[in-house]
Parts: sequence; C-alpha cells; structure tokens
Amino acid sequence: MIPMVLARHIQSGLADYVETTFPMTNKPFRGSIRKLAHQEGMLSQEPFVSVKLPFRVVGKHAEFPFPCLHPAYRPYAHQMRAFERIAAGESTLVATGTGSGKTECFLYPILDYCYRQRRLGRKGIKALLVYPMNALATDQAKRLAELIHGSPELRHNVTAGMYVGQMSQGGSDKDNHAMTATNIVTSHEELLKNPPDILLTNYKMLDYLLVRPKDSRIWDNNDPGTLKYFVVDELHTFDGAQGTDLACLLRRLTDRLNTTSDDMCFVGTSATMGTEESVRDVCEYASQIFNTTFTPESVVTEDRLRVDEFFVTSDYDDTMPTAAQADQLIELEEDVDPDKYLTYAAQAWLDDVPTEPVSADKARIRLAESLRHSRFLASLSALICDEPQQIDRKLLDRLAIMDARFNALHPRQQKACVDALIALVSHARTGSEGHTRPFLNVQVQLWVKELGRVVANITSQEGSIDYRPVVELSKDDLKTRMPVINCRDCGGTAWIGLAGKDGGISMGDPRTFYNEYFAYHADNALVTLQPCTMDYVLDPHADNGAMVWFCNACMKEQAVERFESTERECPACGEQRIPMVARGMELVSGNRKHYQCPF
Repeated sequence: MIPMVLARHIQSGLADYVETTFPMTNKPFRGSIRKLAHQEGMLSQEPFVSVKLPFRVVGKHAEFPFPCLHPAYRPYAHQMRAFERIAAGESTLVATGTGSGKTECFLYPILDYCYRQRRLGRKGIKALLVYPMNALATDQAKRLAELIHGSPELRHNVTAGMYVGQMSQGGSDKDNHAMTATNIVTSHEELLKNPPDILLTNYKMLDYLLVRPKDSRIWDNNDPGTLKYFVVDELHTFDGAQGTDLACLLRRLTDRLNTTSDDMCFVGTSATMGTEESVRDVCEYASQIFNTTFTPESVVTEDRLRVDEFFVTSDYDDTMPTAAQADQLIELEEDVDPDKYLTYAAQAWLDDVPTEPVSADKARIRLAESLRHSRFLASLSALICDEPQQIDRKLLDRLAIMDARFNALHPRQQKACVDALIALVSHARTGSEGHTRPFLNVQVQLWVKELGRVVANITSQEGSIDYRPVVELSKDDLKTRMPVINCRDCGGTAWIGLAGKDGGISMGDPRTFYNEYFAYHADNALVTLQPCTMDYVLDPHADNGAMVWFCNACMKEQAVERFESTERECPACGEQRIPMVARGMELVSGNRKHYQCPF
C-alpha cells in the first residue's frame, strides 16, 4: 500500500461515486455534479502528510537494564528514560507518538519486576493493565505472550492473564488455561484458581473483580505490597464520566488491598497528549485520576533525530524529475500497479536505482540508503516533520524557492513529484533482509466532507450552478439559495422550497425546511421550481398553467393569469426573471412514504 497514492485514488473514487449517484439530465443542472466533485475542498481536503524522523536510539555503550529480556533492537532514548522511572517505581506518563514503543516502556520494567518477585516466591497480582477496549487488550496479550515465551528466564516463571468478559469463559480449550507462545491465560476459572502475575482487563471487569464474591477470590494471594503497577493504556480516552469512574474504581481497589496510592507506580500512555502546551494540564488530570502527584518531569515525550542529524547531504545537486517524467508520474499514479509506479518514481528521483524487484527487501533497503542522501527530501522533511501539512500551493512555493528546477515545473507536475517522493519514503526500509523497519514514518490523513444539506443558487445559465453546504453559509447567503431535489430514475432536477404567504418560495430557516420535508405530510407546503426554456414557454402543448416567473433577487414567484413571455423584467426590482414550472410536492403513501418525482 502506498498511502499517498491511495489517498489520491480515494479522492478520485469519491468524485466518480457522487457523479454517478446523482445523475442530472436537465439544464442548467447538467454537468453541475461533475463540477462539484472536482472542485477543490468540496468533497475532501488535500491530504495532510507528515514524515516523522526516526526516534533517537541509545548509544552502544548504554547497558540494557533488564537481563531477563533479550530485545532484537537497542531501545529508543525515550524508552530508556521510561525504563529508569518505572523500574524505580516512579509514576510516569508516556506521551510519545505512534510506533514509538509505548507498550515496551512499561512492559519491560513490569516483566523484570515480576520475574524478581517470583524468584523470591511471592505470588499474587503484581501488575494491572487496564485497556479502554477489549481489542487493544487482545492485541497486547499476544505481544506479552511472545515476550514471555521468548525469554528462557521468564518462560514457566512469569504468568499473565486476561479477564475481559464472556469471550474468555471457554472451559474446555486447554489454550485458555495455560501460557503458550502466542496466548496468555483467558479462562476465568483458571485465573481465579491461580491468579497471574500480570492481569489485563478493562475498568468494567475490574469493578466486577472487586464486588462479586466469586470473582474477588483473585485477590486472595495479594498482600498490601503485592500490587506494584497500575497501567492505563490510551489514558486520554478516560474523560468525563468514564474518567470519574476510573478514579473511583482505583480508590476502591487500594482500599480493598489495604494499600495506598503512594505505594504504587502508576503509568498512563497516550499518543495525543504530549505537547509542551498541554503537559501541565495533563499532569493535573493524571493526578486526579491516579490520586498521586504528577509533575512535568513525570511525562516522557519522544526524542527524534533532527533533519541535519539524519540526512547525509552534499553540496552537489541531486536528481530532480523532468517535466516529461512528472507527466508520466501523473499517469502512473492513476494506475493500479504499485510496483510499476514505484520503479519509475525511483528512476525519476534517484541516481542510484535498485536493480532488484522494487518489492524485494534488498531493493527497499537500498532505496532507503539513496533517499537519505536526497537534499530535496531533507528540505521537504524539515517542512512537514513537526506537524501534518497539505501538499498545497503554499508548500509547493516554499519548495520551489529552494530548487530552481522544481520551480520550473507546472504546479500539477510539482504535486505529482512530491507525491512520488513521499511514496518512495513510505516504501523504503531499514534493517536487514527479513527483519526490516520503516525508513521514515509516513502518515497521510484524508478528511472527507459530508454532503448533507447542500443548497444551490438559482440561475438559468448552464455551468453556473454553485453548491454549498448550509453550515458554511451566512444567513444572508442562505436567502438566495435553495435545496436541490434530484430523481435518480429520470435524472430530473429542480430547486425545492417552502411556499410563503407572501407568494415567495424559499428555504427559510434550514431546520424548519428539513423538518417539513422529512415529516412527509400530505398537506405540505413544499414547492419545486423546474427551470425551462422559452421554447417550452411558447409550446402550445406545454402545461402553461404551472408557468411562473421567478425572480432570484426577490426570491419570489410571480404567477399571472396569462403567462406573457415578454414580461421578463421583475416589476418589483427590475431584475431579469427566470421562467419556471412550479409544482407542489405530491406524497405517495404505502409501505414506504415518498414524494412523487416532480417530472
């Protein structure tokens, strides 16, 4: 999957979907949905992109603090800070980004603690891991099982279990009753008989473990000092009433175990609450939840390499796609062959192009080595590494200032080149064959707009229909627009409004209009306005009884006993009026109430 290309495909697919879902066959609406679908910002925003530089890794001289664990990679600098605090029993908030190893930050110290406690012969639950969703607990359970099984010291010594409701009740499956290479204990019966060292649960089930007599047996082996760690994953999700429930539950837990918050180590994790501006508020919030004091020093934030530390650039200009190559990238981006696109993107952007198939680990590793020497990528990363940015005109202009060759390209070609470079970054890998890691962390966010309550201006000119959501318009703008009704069978399209006592037709207050429309009353005041040509007006077989003049300045229909095609000027304001066919909406009753097509 190439995130940036996928986002472009979704944008294109949304435009095609809207265009085919609402066929509009009559003038002036014909072609208006295509215009809406391809209008920038109407269906979706330009994708937001960020390229995160790698986390700083501890030096080779730093000794790993937990001999019972054998990780394949050296820990990150922020992980080492978390290890030191949590292993020392200091309450900590781990506020680092996605893919930063937050789970290892607390799992490693907890596993080491449980191992040392079991060697002393101490039983009982030593760590509680609370998750907001069972899916998160299940995912972490597999990782925990693999960590324990992969360590000769921990295997058959440290146990872990998950208590999350009916899904873990199974009484006959032996895998539920014992630790395996990929599973922890999930049998309620086994957990109550032999409480694990580490228990994964949610706050609802933890409540049951405190109040239900049959479940409270799980604490029988716990002395006041047995439970050392209390971890809450995705702490930011526990807000409002749920946060209050968790805080009260924690106080009941310490009371039940005859211990205090000061004797425990609390850990909260979140990828969304680590900004400098929010640290003090986060500490105050965590202090209230955990009933212990958190200070800014308690918060472990991420530590990433700087652009000048990571990239190895020279004074020589690196490769830049030509205009012809950019056009080819545009064409390939619309295709569905990722290997073909990535291969051509590498040829356009790099001097040293891998000769192996682009999907092979060796090629992806060589790709990362070449990209690390790209001056243009270093410049782009400096602009989008701190927070997501749109690949819009503003960003492209900043990049154009840095490279004259890029400045010579058309904006559409510039965007295609940047898309291709980001695609290469997301595909590149570091490490060794069979054991690769992302070269850089690429995040692409695509924000799609809801098309509910869209209104249009009133016009007779084809190509002049302008759609806008109600929520984006002022009260004055709403006065000159009305909702549009479209029949998906015949494609006929018309404006629709409410008939007023003064003879005018308008939407009025949007809430009043939509309540009236979806109430499906037989005696509704809904009126459609269908634009028509003067040929229709002069046709002797036309239904001239429904013909009206409509002034889009006054927003009023002027019906006359005998429609005169020459009386185009509005007598009230002098503006040119539009010939319309006005009809009331007829309700069709049955199993499903609906309105008759106005055509």
